[in-house]
Amino acid sequence: MSKKYNIYFKEGEDYHEVTVEEMAKFIGKWAEFKNGKREIEPDYTCLIAKNKTDDFPWTAIDNRTNDCWTEAFKTKEEAIYWLQNENYDPYEEKERKKMKKVEGKREPATLKLLKLTEENPELPIIAEVNSDVVEDDCCMSWFGEVIGSCVDYVWTGKTFDGMYRTWTLNEALIERGSFVKENAPEPLKQRLKKLNYADSDKAVTQWIKLLPWKKAIIVYVDVPDSISPEPEI
Repeated sequence: MSKKYNIYFKEGEDYHEVTVEEMAKFIGKWAEFKNGKREIEPDYTCLIAKNKTDDFPWTAIDNRTNDCWTEAFKTKEEAIYWLQNENYDPYEEKERKKMKKVEGKREPATLKLLKLTEENPELPIIAEVNSDVVEDDCCMSWFGEVIGSCVDYVWTGKTFDGMYRTWTLNEALIERGSFVKENAPEPLKQRLKKLNYADSDKAVTQWIKLLPWKKAIIVYVDVPDSISPEPEI
């Protein structure tokens, strides 16, 4: 049960360590009503008690608002910390530590991919697979391992032999000679022959950037070394 008030543990305020029986008696007294009022008025009472359970042996009660907020903890220090910190939730803290432990075991490539998907949830995810992953056509599918990722723009065109090739915008700008030979329409190729180098370069850059590039998260997939068997000696 989370606390709903805005009262902080004041400097010098103390808690009372009691027995389980005394704590149970306090809760019973708090639950009693006389003339429409609780028997216990708000008195800023903070109690802790050690019980007999193994998993959560410490119980704390915060009655500073007369709501008798109660939580169970593994250690006495956690119980006191809860009384001293208004926004502390032991269950949220447990999940936070759990996630931190899991993230510590994740590979950097996985963390980067998760960060990119969180920052760009609207983008499609496409894979660029190393040819070593698929060596022949004896199987319908192959396992690979994510080794990196990035956000880039992609476009697919035909190669000289009629195959399709997907380019990134950066690749197209760097390998513009090959890109123009494979993908530029013939009228553009003829026009480029009549231009000097500077004007030709400018025209090619403009044409490349006007193509219908699609922004995406690119995942680089390589041979799955992490699950591959150890080589025989």
